[in-house]
Amino acid sequence: ASTETTLLIDSIRQSIDLLGGVFDYEAAVSRVQELDSLTENPKFWQDKAKAQELMRERNQLDSSIKSIRSIEHEFHENIELLELGEN
Repeated sequence: ASTETTLLIDSIRQSIDLLGGVFDYEAAVSRVQELDSLTENPKFWQDKAKAQELMRERNQLDSSIKSIRSIEHEFHENIELLELGEN
């Protein structure tokens, strides 16, 4: 890879790393798993307001997780395209 491409890749990689600093990915994945586990308990649904609140939290976290995964996937695809373009 050329110096320019390498610098661009490093810059993009740093931007993605910053996302991790703002959004704790591992904690979000863990929390979604925890909430999924809670929903399996029939008593979870007895307090409808609390269940709705926790499901909103779960869905927001899940959406954020999917967005980060998508960004990472696109990043890796673009790196491959850049590297192919230089060969």
